[in-house]
Amino acid sequence: MSEERITKLEERVRKLAMDKSYLQLVIHMMQKLSAAPGLENTIEVMLRHVMDVIGGSNIIVYYFIDSAIHYADAFGMRKTLDAVDDVHVKKVLQTREFIAYEHDFSDTMMKTPEFSKAWTWIVPLKVGDEMVGVFKMESLSIGTREMEPYLPAFFSYAALLLKNEILGHTRLKQAYDRLNETNAELTSEIIEKKRVENELLSARDELEKRVIERTTELRSANERLHDELAERKRAEDALNKTMREVHDLYNHAPCGYHSLNADGIFVRINDTELEWLGYKREEVLGKLAFPDVITPSSLDLFRRSFPVFVERGWINDLEFELKRKDGSVMNVLLSATAIKDADGKFVMSRSTVYDITPRKQAEIALRRSEEFVKNILETVDNGFIVVDRSFRIISANRAYLETVGKSLEDVIGKRCHEISHRSDTPCSETGCDCPVMKTFATGEPHSSLHVHLDSEGTQLFVETKSFPVKDETGAVVSAIEVIADITEKKRLEDQLLHAQKMEAVGRLAGGIAHDFNNILNVVIGYGNLMEMTIPEGDPSLPYLREIISAAEKAANLTQGLLIFSRKQVTDLKPISVNDLVSGMRKMLFRIIGEDIETVINTADNPLTVMADFGQMEQVLMNFATNARDAMPSGGALTIETSSVEMDSEFIHSHGYGKPGQYALISVSDTGTGMDEKTTCRIFEPFFTTKDIGKGTGLGLSIVYGIVKQHRGYINCYSEPGIGTTFKVYLPLIDEKYRDERHVEKSPITGGNETILLAEDNAALRTLTKELLERYGYTVIEAQDGVEAVARFMEHGDRIRLMLLDVIMPRKSGKDAYDEIHAIRPDMKSLFISGYPDNIVQREEITGANLEIIQKPVSNRDLLRKIREQLDRGRQM
Repeated sequence: MSEERITKLEERVRKLAMDKSYLQLVIHMMQKLSAAPGLENTIEVMLRHVMDVIGGSNIIVYYFIDSAIHYADAFGMRKTLDAVDDVHVKKVLQTREFIAYEHDFSDTMMKTPEFSKAWTWIVPLKVGDEMVGVFKMESLSIGTREMEPYLPAFFSYAALLLKNEILGHTRLKQAYDRLNETNAELTSEIIEKKRVENELLSARDELEKRVIERTTELRSANERLHDELAERKRAEDALNKTMREVHDLYNHAPCGYHSLNADGIFVRINDTELEWLGYKREEVLGKLAFPDVITPSSLDLFRRSFPVFVERGWINDLEFELKRKDGSVMNVLLSATAIKDADGKFVMSRSTVYDITPRKQAEIALRRSEEFVKNILETVDNGFIVVDRSFRIISANRAYLETVGKSLEDVIGKRCHEISHRSDTPCSETGCDCPVMKTFATGEPHSSLHVHLDSEGTQLFVETKSFPVKDETGAVVSAIEVIADITEKKRLEDQLLHAQKMEAVGRLAGGIAHDFNNILNVVIGYGNLMEMTIPEGDPSLPYLREIISAAEKAANLTQGLLIFSRKQVTDLKPISVNDLVSGMRKMLFRIIGEDIETVINTADNPLTVMADFGQMEQVLMNFATNARDAMPSGGALTIETSSVEMDSEFIHSHGYGKPGQYALISVSDTGTGMDEKTTCRIFEPFFTTKDIGKGTGLGLSIVYGIVKQHRGYINCYSEPGIGTTFKVYLPLIDEKYRDERHVEKSPITGGNETILLAEDNAALRTLTKELLERYGYTVIEAQDGVEAVARFMEHGDRIRLMLLDVIMPRKSGKDAYDEIHAIRPDMKSLFISGYPDNIVQREEITGANLEIIQKPVSNRDLLRKIREQLDRGRQM
């Protein structure tokens, strides 16, 4: 081998060794950078290590973060620049190309003749086309220039570290591949030269050793990169999991989500809203617009609100009616925000939709409930107002407004006493019991009776009840006052009290008449017996007849008491009211005299009622007598008959009656009349306006009793100085009238039959026995019902008739009759009573077609009735 060839090989080996050395320096700097995590450490290592390895005297790094220029030098200076002043750095930033130039040494302190010139590199730190920063180094070392070819890989790696991107691994791999290529070339050359020079072999071994070490380091670096990739993969998995959770939340949220483009067409929609609408996603996205899924009633709202939303960028709580695919409707509440581009142009919407159908249904139910309550309050007849703590009315219903005759506007804001009492003074200050004031004071309901004034100023008796209205703290803020008009109720209560008083007096009168009848029956009976035995011309006979006459008058008085107490048995038959009134004409003329004009007008149509003819005559006679006394200087008496119908309106306006057709008898006079106070008492027993000794006070009481016993009604209208009118209403019937008043009675005869006499009054029993025996009858006595049954069991085969008192101790006459009748069904009977108080028992007697006569009874009538009963079976 020639010397020239050896020289070239040596030069080549030196060149390779230098390349290897520089590459090792580069790799060493890369290792230092790799071992310095964090931007500041990377910058610090870059500055310090380059200075230490290459020998730079002034090293600067410019790097960019968020468009800001950061400055760092090897002397620890760190700052942020508004701009780069260095013209050479500016040039590199513009051209993105590496520049190097020689210049005078800038540091005058270190400048010497030997070091008067310096070499400066300005290296662009790029990652691809992106500038990461600029590296500037000023060096006095001549060797610095020799490093230039080896530094691009370092600065690329430095840029990668600055950028912290995956390209760092790529650049590092490129440097590693280049190192392997260089190693391969070096190995080939060393093998070829191995035989020439052992030193080259040693150099190759050393180089291989270093390559192995670097390979190990690169493998470690690769493992770290692999770990970083694994961490990034874990981060990506976590991100994907989060995205899936977000996607699940979006699609299965309890509310709807959708996005509309500028034309209102769906571009996004979640599963919840799709389920509501009943569509599939492919049926909606890009095909349906929002107006397609709302009702016509909501369409106008969308057309008005969508342009406003696009302009403003947001809209809240709009209520729409969504129209499902099946045609059903649901209520939703929609809020939205707009997405706009950089120019502010609307791109699409982000909308949330909440199902408020249950709330709307609840609102509808609440509204219906409120309307229902309002209708109730507006329908009820009771007045209803709400007052605040200053007693001002804040609400009122129809009934209250109608009562006071004012509109709602005239009432609201006024104090309750100003409207209800027409007074400027609160009712509590006038001595009235104010329930509202008590409710405000106690927080509890209260009630009281008041007198209010209606729209015409008429007094109304009302019952007021107040109830508290409390806030969330329990404080009473207002009161509800319910006002019930009890004027009619009070009037009916007064009537009831009056009726109860009349009933009590009637019971007293009936009780007196019962005992008095037994006494009168004995007096009249024995008087009649004495009258039969005393011959005409006897001086004692006129006295006896006066006694009998006085007893008969007393009997008539007791009959009046029984009529008043409605205990008198009435003989009800169909009678003509027109005939009754017309038949009284002559009698009335005799009663009232010639100075009083009498006018009788009867109805054109027949008026038939069920009545006792004699009792109704007594009613008219009492009216005529009172009219005569009320017209001492003459006047006019008018009696009229007519038919009237009592309907609900009549009953409501008059305060009495039952629906049906009635015969009306009106008796009017032009007398002195009476005031209201007197008129209210005229039907009370023993009340009279006449002078002492001129009236008993029972006349109109008896009239009242007769009318009530006939299931009728009576009323009186009178004014002082004008006159009085009595009106009697009797129920009409359809039966025809038959006049039986003039039927001749059979003569008095006796008999020889045996009669069972049961009477608890000993004197009356003795009288009756003596009377019957005088007329040929055989009498078996019993003092009560028990003894009557016992006597019948002893003498039943002889007895032909039972004469039984209705009311007796131990056993009544009806009970005794029932027991005997069960043994002997053909037994004849006749009942007698002075006090038929037991109405049920009397109805049982008359209902069983049994005869009953009223005490006191004359001897003739008793004998006639007994004979009729005994002869009834024989005639049949």
